[in-house]
Amino acid sequence: MSRCILSLIVCLIACYSLSAFAVTYKEISVPNSASTEVYGVNTAGYLVGDYSTSSGELRGFLLANGTFTDIVHPGSTFNIATGINDSGTISGYFVDASNVDHGFVYTSGTFTQIDYPGATSTLAMSINNAGVVVGFYWDAAGNSHGFTLADGRFSSINGPGAIRTGVLGINNSNTVVGYYVSPSFFINGFAKSAGGQLRTVDYRPNTETEVAGINDLDWMTGYYLTSSGDVGFVLNGGKFESFSYPGAASTLPNAINQGGVIVGTFTDSTNRAHGFARY
Repeated sequence: MSRCILSLIVCLIACYSLSAFAVTYKEISVPNSASTEVYGVNTAGYLVGDYSTSSGELRGFLLANGTFTDIVHPGSTFNIATGINDSGTISGYFVDASNVDHGFVYTSGTFTQIDYPGATSTLAMSINNAGVVVGFYWDAAGNSHGFTLADGRFSSINGPGAIRTGVLGINNSNTVVGYYVSPSFFINGFAKSAGGQLRTVDYRPNTETEVAGINDLDWMTGYYLTSSGDVGFVLNGGKFESFSYPGAASTLPNAINQGGVIVGTFTDSTNRAHGFARY
């Protein structure tokens, strides 16, 4: 094989490799909003999150086919849409007139309120295609615990020796991800399989980490804490890749869909929040 042909082949392989792993970012901002945060994405690319108005009101939203739609629970003072499954069912939470947090599921124009039994506050953070909802709640002592809600039945989830636990994401195999806080107040990420096996997932040893989302390939996304701001990561096949939205002060990924699209929130130099999608 001639040297020219060999050089051409090497060049083509290099170009293909770069294009195959090219990453693009898109800012997501609700028009005329003071800030925007994105929390969930489904296979079709529909996004959910929240935005604040100029008057300080926080409203949930759905972004589908280029159109923003408000998701606001009746009688609420504060709303966040946190997850969406492939049927378009949305999870989230709202604050009522008594300043109490309640989870919700929204489908076909109807809200169903979610309250963990005996809890003082409940936040629903994600929902899978079977309608299993995950999130966390606070007990009367002020401690937080993760939960799953499947077929009307609640189950509590706690990290090993944790003083606080939050479940943030779930895939269609019912593997859940989130974080737990140790007695020394160190934040660890975790993943727990449907069979009950829980493993700690930290970006590096002694690096505080939260795992926020997981897809059906078991790719995970989340963020780790640094002295200069939060940094995003994706975990695929046991390998971490860190990333930040270009020019951002902090990057907080919240969900990953089956195609590997990651969504979340970044803050700019003025500490204003914007949503993003990473393709």
